[in-house]
Amino acid sequence: MQTILRFRQGDTRDAIKAVLKKDGNPVNLTGKTVLFYMSNGVEGYAEVIDAAAGVVMYPVEESMTTEEGVFYAEFKVVHEDGRKSTYPNNGFIPIRVIKGVK
Repeated sequence: MQTILRFRQGDTRDAIKAVLKKDGNPVNLTGKTVLFYMSNGVEGYAEVIDAAAGVVMYPVEESMTTEEGVFYAEFKVVHEDGRKSTYPNNGFIPIRVIKGVK
């Protein structure tokens, strides 16, 4: 079972970090562009933290945590030839935004 990432409405301090893997091995992201997509319409460029190890992150921004609910996210790698690969390739990254007190 995949861990659900949890944020309160309005949170912006954290980041969504992931190791992109194919067949259990990290994907080498050297020279590639990585995009982040979330089911609430948020999208943008992810930051590659360690290209050889497949480590990426996307900072949590206020537009991600405005609406309460369960959402899904994914990273899309754009290869040098323009082809794309989506990660995780066996589902989505579940994100739950819960209501804050204030």
